[in-house]
Amino acid sequence: MDEFAALERRIRRIEDREAIRVLVGRYALAMDNKDFDLVADIFAEDGRFGWVDGAFAFEGREAIVGMYRDRLKSAGPSFHYTHDQFVTWDEADGDRAGGLVLGHAETSAGPSQRLVAIRYHDRYVREGGRWLFQERLLAFLYNIPVAD
Repeated sequence: MDEFAALERRIRRIEDREAIRVLVGRYALAMDNKDFDLVADIFAEDGRFGWVDGAFAFEGREAIVGMYRDRLKSAGPSFHYTHDQFVTWDEADGDRAGGLVLGHAETSAGPSQRLVAIRYHDRYVREGGRWLFQERLLAFLYNIPVAD
């Protein structure tokens, strides 16, 4: 690979990393704003969402949006925030990557407020020039009432 091609690849990775960082931030906004159109906009058509342990899983954009509509219809305010984000590139396919995102959330449902620590295990895909979630699996480190 010549120097120009190597530089071009490095710049592309920086741009891709930034686009994936924004994608992760848009997910937090979608949750906090209960913006189901945004949820649909950030998942691939054949996307997958659920828990790492497989106890909770939804396949396809329509099912994911429906799940969020059901789960969040009675939820109160929330605030999702992300911390470190690690991206791993699929060397065989420049339109695919994996990631691990560390985050917290403050959630409420009725009179109950909770603090949650989350690890998001992600797979990303570039479709139509945009990075989307191919898969987002959650692992909870804790999910406790604020009073505790």
